[in-house]
Amino acid sequence: MYRQNGLSLVELMIAITLGLILMGGVIQLFLSSRESFQVQQSTSGIQESGRLASEFINRDLRMAGFTGFRGRAPLIKNKLASSTYKTDYENGISVFESKDAKVAELGALNDTRVLVIRGVVDGVGSELIKKAELTKLTVGLVSTEAKACKDGGDKINGICKGDTLMISDYQKTIVFQASNITLKGTALEISYVGTWGGDLFTYDEYFMPGARVSVARTVTYFIKEGTSKRSSLFQKINDEQSVELLEGVSNMAVKFNRSKTSSSYEDATGKMDGLWVQKPTEHNPVISVKLELLVEGFSDNVLEEKQVYDFDGKTVTATDRRLRNVFSTTVALRNQLP
Repeated sequence: MYRQNGLSLVELMIAITLGLILMGGVIQLFLSSRESFQVQQSTSGIQESGRLASEFINRDLRMAGFTGFRGRAPLIKNKLASSTYKTDYENGISVFESKDAKVAELGALNDTRVLVIRGVVDGVGSELIKKAELTKLTVGLVSTEAKACKDGGDKINGICKGDTLMISDYQKTIVFQASNITLKGTALEISYVGTWGGDLFTYDEYFMPGARVSVARTVTYFIKEGTSKRSSLFQKINDEQSVELLEGVSNMAVKFNRSKTSSSYEDATGKMDGLWVQKPTEHNPVISVKLELLVEGFSDNVLEEKQVYDFDGKTVTATDRRLRNVFSTTVALRNQLP
């Protein structure tokens, strides 16, 4: 019987060729699976970030300009000493370019927009139980949180000393700062900076029992480089530290329409004055806002070609092969509807 002691060169070449063909198929399958995984991972990450970002912003947008008592008040008087984009409570919504000096402190990325929402965003308040006095308001006790304020004091009715508050009735609203809060039995006494109230002849500063006192908040959304060095959506409430909410959100666009032009939208950027109430006598408030969010995936080189997408009314060609998606939603401002 013949015994084979080795392989001929031809047999070896055939074996190597077959092995390379099989290995090439395995590698191709691996690369294809890897690409599919990257696309799916990017898609799921984009969907999650876009959905959550829209939910966060839309929730606050619906409460924009709420004064604690009812919807849009024809008269909003601001008694605060300082005036910044955060204290412009006469306007429930403002949209700025990131380069605008008013919002420079945020450090937002260039060529992005900053959305500012003001009002009683959480919808919580307490009722006035005595006529407004010259330097003091008295409201019923609703809740007490021990040592919940920054200075270690108790938070009563959600209020801390120094908070910006709103008092509102059917016809008017005053924005003021609480200089002190004092719990007296089942009532809370709120002292305020300046003197007003108690004078029936100064009607726009006169409030009777039943008016509501609430904490006013300014919620700011902007795009900034996050901890992962990617663009992220940040949220800042009043003067608190800004918080990184979601990675991958790279820009936003905001448009609005008024009750008399409900079928047409216009860019809200830079139109701070009058965006909330154009003129009280015209009864032509902003009634809805259209929000667009541009969200990008984490991984580059996911797509075979650079993506072409529509954002803010423009067709854009991406500079890389990262996957992107635009999330668009329209929000009715329930406190603005006439």
